[in-house]
Amino acid sequence: MKFAVSLVLVAALAARAGLFGLRAAGELRDDMRQLQEREVQGLIALERVHTGALEIRTLALSHTLTEDGAELAVLEAEIHRLDADLMRQFDLLEGMWAPGAKPELLARVRAALAGYAEARDAQTLALSRSGRKEEARAASQGAVGQRFREAEGLLDQLVAVNKARSEESLRQARKTYDRARTEIAAATGAAVLAALLLAALGAAHFGRNLRRLSAAARALAGGDLGARAQVRSRDEVG
Repeated sequence: MKFAVSLVLVAALAARAGLFGLRAAGELRDDMRQLQEREVQGLIALERVHTGALEIRTLALSHTLTEDGAELAVLEAEIHRLDADLMRQFDLLEGMWAPGAKPELLARVRAALAGYAEARDAQTLALSRSGRKEEARAASQGAVGQRFREAEGLLDQLVAVNKARSEESLRQARKTYDRARTEIAAATGAAVLAALLLAALGAAHFGRNLRRLSAAARALAGGDLGARAQVRSRDEVG
């Protein structure tokens, strides 16, 4: 009976190991999906920063081409709205990325775009608002434009760094997932194999005792009243 109980316990442990393996594999897949989602969110945020910066630049140039006061006000409001959206995207990226090369470069891009915005408001927009359109356009193409080009260059670097590091992070996560999945499968397989081996030993043990009982019964039937079955067991299972 004890052997049967042991067999049941080992089978239960094998089943538990299998369930643990499935749960662990599911958790690893969830981690992979979260990593992919985070990297995709980072790419989207960077794209919004790049697109927003270009749109701001275009609107600032448009500001220097119109004389309509109402239109100037609308352009300035839209420029400052996009400025605020850029800062929100930077906040999002800073919250997503751990300390390292990406946040350091991100801080430089943010500072460069903030410097451009300050120079743009103080020179391009201020000159344009006062009616000095030629000077505003000259400033936009000159010193202010240079600030924008520097910020854009840093942003391009950040996009390249983010792409390379994202690919590396995903590659390392995939390796970790594959290795863990292999280890889980090996551990689960070992537990199942142990249960099957114990079951085979149990079957052989029971079969041997049954053969002894069968031989003793045949001997008794043949008239050998001294025949005995050599079965050592304290229960009816054998």
